[in-house]
Amino acid sequence: MIRFATLGILLLPGAMLLGRFAVAGDPWPRFLVLFGATSILYALALREWSRLPTAMQTRPAITAFVLAIAALGRVGLLPMGASDDVNRYLWEGRFQNLGGNPYHTSPAQVLGRDWTAPEPIGDDPFLSAVNHPELTTIYPPGAELLFRAVTAAAYRASLWKGLTLAADALLVLVLVLLLRRRGEPPGAVLRYAWHPLPWICFAGEGHLDVWMLVPLWLAFLWTEGRRRPAAGLAFGASIALKLVSGMYLPVFFRRLGVVPVLVAGAVVALCAWPFRNAGWGLVRVLGHFGWTMGHNASLHAWLAAATGPQSARIVVAIVFALVMAWVLRRNPPLLDGGLVLTGAFLLLTPTLHPWYATWIIPFLVFRPGRPWIALSLLVGVAYAAYGLRATTGVFHLTRWMRGVEWAPVYLWLVVDGVRSRRAR
Repeated sequence: MIRFATLGILLLPGAMLLGRFAVAGDPWPRFLVLFGATSILYALALREWSRLPTAMQTRPAITAFVLAIAALGRVGLLPMGASDDVNRYLWEGRFQNLGGNPYHTSPAQVLGRDWTAPEPIGDDPFLSAVNHPELTTIYPPGAELLFRAVTAAAYRASLWKGLTLAADALLVLVLVLLLRRRGEPPGAVLRYAWHPLPWICFAGEGHLDVWMLVPLWLAFLWTEGRRRPAAGLAFGASIALKLVSGMYLPVFFRRLGVVPVLVAGAVVALCAWPFRNAGWGLVRVLGHFGWTMGHNASLHAWLAAATGPQSARIVVAIVFALVMAWVLRRNPPLLDGGLVLTGAFLLLTPTLHPWYATWIIPFLVFRPGRPWIALSLLVGVAYAAYGLRATTGVFHLTRWMRGVEWAPVYLWLVVDGVRSRRAR
């Protein structure tokens, strides 16, 4: 118990030191050392947790300690500079409140005076710092409505980060409720709550993804509780906030049936209604990114080297469709199916930013597979691309960085696959 508590406490200085980075990953050597050290402490804490007697794991004092470390660690990351994605979140929220449609008009058009504002925009700090200003929005309607609501309250990155931290705390609570429903120790939430990646991505950088994860995991919770209409509403909200959540359709369709899934679709349609005049503009930029952009891929990168990037995209899309069909047909347990879909997506996607890996970490609370733990920690290497961009002007990862990131993941996948076959 003493070693477990010590490791938890030692996570906090790592969080505070990481929180001093103005941009996560820059300078990259210092960032990787700190993130690596924090990741090692996290992995050791998982080992010590597994060694605790079940009677101790279930004690309320242990759960309170786990939640206290989770809260303090996140607070320690608040000083970190927000991701440049937050500039777009806030600008697009303000733009809607000015009467604009982010699916019609890009930030560059506003800067170029191609759009007439009903009031002076002034020297907007977020508009001038939006990434890819030539493009209209990539975000789905639910996210746009969220941006609009937040910026109507205050046009500050600190408010967005504070609300994102609150959403992350809510996700931890949902995971605790699901653990209790399954009769598992609530303290096992540390597999998510102590993980350094969500600390950085949500409390530190303020990424949108946690807003998708909260309703998604409410949908899992309510599906297990047989609250089908509520699960359908939550699943629809998750898709409306980030379309990638639609990949979980096979696991929900088999358990919820047609009507709750239609409810989910109705939620998405309702969120899209205010932007209905945009037509295909609702997904045009998302398609552009998916078809042309690539960064930190694994299987897609290898296929692209052999067949070309566009052929590789077609292949990985077909493979992922087959994975979805397999999950739909075989109907594995709810969270097993979700883990398979998430893992397959992360291995196949042409672009894997570190915050994408946060999608798989809640599954580790219930299914702590070593390959996915390794991926969720080693993906932190990808932050080095920001430091390399600052020094070289090119956003990239070196070959050795990608080897460090991916080789252990595939090694564990092979080892676990061999052990699984031998155990049959």
